[in-house]
This record gives sequence, structure tokens and C-alpha cells, in this order.
Amino acid sequence: TLAEVPEHRVHGAVPLDVLSKPGQLDDREWQAIRRHPIEGVRIVSRLPGISDLMVDSMRVAFEHHMHVDHSGYPPVREARPLGAFSRIVAVADIFDAVTSHRAYRKRPMTAHEALRLLLGREREHFDPAVLGALVQTVGLYPAGTVFVTDSGRIMLSVSPNSADPRRPFCRELAGDVHEETAEILALAGDAPLPPEERVVHVIPPEEFYVDVEGLRAA
Repeated sequence: TLAEVPEHRVHGAVPLDVLSKPGQLDDREWQAIRRHPIEGVRIVSRLPGISDLMVDSMRVAFEHHMHVDHSGYPPVREARPLGAFSRIVAVADIFDAVTSHRAYRKRPMTAHEALRLLLGREREHFDPAVLGALVQTVGLYPAGTVFVTDSGRIMLSVSPNSADPRRPFCRELAGDVHEETAEILALAGDAPLPPEERVVHVIPPEEFYVDVEGLRAA
């Protein structure tokens, strides 16, 4: 049982060896994962004092994996609207999880890949207003995304453009981003993607050798 697991090997009532397991989880391990919202409520309930923040935190702990269509967990007898904070945390939680390093995948998703997941096959699970707020915050091509325009220019997104999420502030790259020995230079200052150009292809990290963080900081 979870109570038999040493405390230093437990995170949010889920054993760390389950969270860091590189392979598929068995039924017992999935039960531990799916139980953590209830255990989260118990942890928050043990904090001293009672306040509106504490009640909101307990609700978030309970609902953040439930999904707006109630296809998630834990199951409830009667479907009901999720709390506003729960809907926000649900999106933030999955976005953070898929863009973080995990033992069971070779690399984390990029922010752009995470957006495609949330706005694609997982869309129905989340509040559309919260998804819209995420896009407005990070843009459709978040900072660090390397993409090709229809004119053949290679660009690095450096910050979102609140006026148009499709056209981030970016820097043009010179050189062949697919060559490990290529000299890649940041050209000109940050400017929104021009209105006459559009993104036609996003280059995945394994296909380029650009020091993205270095270029963003330049």
C-alpha cells in the first residue's frame, strides 16, 4: 500500500518510482496515479486553519484531472461544472507535464508541440476559454520555436505577439540549421513576422543544431 512506501520516495502520495518509471504502468501503478487527486485533498485538509484559499485549493486538487467532459478522474456520480481555478490548473498542469523531462520519453515536447496536442485531439477535455488564454499568452509559435516561412526564410520565435498570436516577434537565422557545423547568426532586431509571410513548417528540435537559448538571449 502507499502507506508502506518510505516517505522520501513519495511525491503527492504517488511513489517516485512510479512517477519516474520508464516503461508502461501496471494496473496497481495506475491506481496510485488516479488516486492522487483524493490524496491531494487530504494533504491540503491537514494544513492549519480554514480559509477560502484552502477550500479553493482542495477543489483544485480534486478536480484538476477530471476534464470538463468528466472523462478524466476521479469519477463522480453526477456531472457538474468544474471550478474556475480547476479549469485553469488543468491546462497549466498538462502543458507543464508534457514539456518537462520524463523517464518514459526521449525528449519533452516543445511548447509548440504541446499547444498542438491541447488544441488538437485533447481539446474537448479542456475549457476553450482557458485554452484561448494560453494561446494569447504564449502565441501559436512560442518562444524557442524555429520555423520556415513561405518565402523560405528560417525564423526563431523570441516572444509572443499579443496583437496576433500567429505572428510572433522573431529573428531571422542565417545558415543551414540542419548542419551541426553551420554558423548560425541572429540577424536584425526582434520584429513581428511580416503580414505578407506565413509559417509553412515548424522544424523539430532533433532536426536543427541551433543554440536556441543563446540566440534568444543575444
